[in-house]
Amino acid sequence: MLPTHSRFVRCLSLPSGTSTIAIAITNGQKDMPYLHLGCQQHKPERWSLHYVLKGVGTFYDANNTATEIHSGMLYKRNRQQIMSLSIDDPYQYSDCRISLDEHLYQHLQALYLWPTGQHTQPISKKRFLPHFQNLFEKAQNSSEQALLRALVSFLTWLQSETVTSTEDQLMEQAAECLAADLRADKPLRVIAQDINCGYELFRKRFRAQFHCSPGAYRIRCRIEYACALLSTKSVTETALELGYATTRAFSTQFRQHMGCSPRIWQKRL
Repeated sequence: MLPTHSRFVRCLSLPSGTSTIAIAITNGQKDMPYLHLGCQQHKPERWSLHYVLKGVGTFYDANNTATEIHSGMLYKRNRQQIMSLSIDDPYQYSDCRISLDEHLYQHLQALYLWPTGQHTQPISKKRFLPHFQNLFEKAQNSSEQALLRALVSFLTWLQSETVTSTEDQLMEQAAECLAADLRADKPLRVIAQDINCGYELFRKRFRAQFHCSPGAYRIRCRIEYACALLSTKSVTETALELGYATTRAFSTQFRQHMGCSPRIWQKRL
């Protein structure tokens, strides 16, 4: 699992000379002076890729074209090009980032590895994070050669990555909504309306992507959270917090998914 805040700067020996790469997970609360998240225009001194883990805002490229950014969005910043980034709540912003100096950028450009084309694109967290984690781990304790190989592997994968379809993005948005709705207050039809999708089509697409119905997905998230709550709360308190009408209704659903009652689960903790 990736940390919430960490940064590694490594030197790499290249034919053109010594180069540096920084690989980091930033956190708005800890890195605010260094993130350049304000609305002011900014000319970065390095080439960089950023993958948003948390936060919402607007990215303005060198042509002042505005693009909304959010969790799951990859954007890049080019050296000495005026760009700006406005985050709705900078203290809630977090990203994975890779930044390069000019030597390393030119080396990767010669290999046709640095991303070209549009400055922003959505990529599924499920696909992005394992690749980034491998690179991040190599930055911590591997040799220069191993780190460079990992960087080449990461960028090769990134180039071949197909932009996630609009439908996939919408289903992931719906899944996040379902996981956050632990009291099951929001009807499934309303969630479908929120993503501008008909209810039956929503159910079909959701099942195709997550291999279960939207309702079953929300129940699973509620039960997973209940397992954590039961370590500190009573069965009744857990049922009330999760919005169940009765403790009995909660216990029945818990037993169906976990194979035992909530009280037996507590005894096993």
